Amino acid sequence: MGVIHTLGQNYVRDLVFQGAIQGDLYLGLMEEGAVRPVSATLNSGVTEVTGTGYSRILIANNADWLDTIDGRAEHVEKTFNVGSGGWNNVRGWFLINAASGAGAVLFSEIFPAVEQGNQLEGVAIKIKTAIRFKDVTQ
Repeated sequence: MGVIHTLGQNYVRDLVFQGAIQGDLYLGLMEEGAVRPVSATLNSGVTEVTGTGYSRILIANNADWLDTIDGRAEHVEKTFNVGSGGWNNVRGWFLINAASGAGAVLFSEIFPAVEQGNQLEGVAIKIKTAIRFKDVTQ
């Protein structure tokens, strides 16, 4: 189960209700293997993976976002190629509004347990970001 963080809720509110033009987002990998609290921010509840060749991937604010039949917004698949020496503790992904450094963590999701852990050099981690809003009051 993914989480829409407090700053992500504000992002959606500004976009939908205030007509704000939002910039591009960036896909990153996180070390935490449990659902993050909505108040989590980078380095305060979300720890970014580090390692040779790691960097966030651009999620452009354009037609690469597709509407699916079940009401999800889905982005085209993105690939992280694990660099020399491998990456430790890859347990989930997050969307942030900055290419590097500090920014607002908007959404995050953990990987299934069997996919979590250390990633060896040369491994490709493929992620297709999908976001769906669900009414949990019904």
